[in-house]
Amino acid sequence: MHDIEAIVEKIARKAGGLALEYFESLDRLPVERKGHLDLVTEADRAVEEFLLANLKAAFPEDGIYGEEGGEIPGTSGRIWVIDPIDGTFNFVRGGENWAISIGLYENRRPTFGVIFAPRSGPDAGWWKIGADAAER
Repeated sequence: MHDIEAIVEKIARKAGGLALEYFESLDRLPVERKGHLDLVTEADRAVEEFLLANLKAAFPEDGIYGEEGGEIPGTSGRIWVIDPIDGTFNFVRGGENWAISIGLYENRRPTFGVIFAPRSGPDAGWWKIGADAAER
């Protein structure tokens, strides 16, 4: 599991860097509505594309499901579930409470996940493995 943790942490941090680039230019970022209080931006789509490509490269047999519509079938029985900018509503208003969320399901059960909040600093993130959770 430690290899998976290291790989996903690296991917999440890079995705957070990409999201921060968009965050720093919010005044030029178009916002669309998906539903009541449910927004999507170019940043959401770009970060999701980044996550899809990098998770697929790292775990080619795994499936991936993204909140913004990205979906890649897999053959391993494992599925990564991603929310590229969890808290888009806060993101577009310049708030601090948003994150990159990545979870792994194996045999229909959650087994690993990471939430990386780039605006909270370089060491921000909460990791969960199985039934145990630890703050980093």
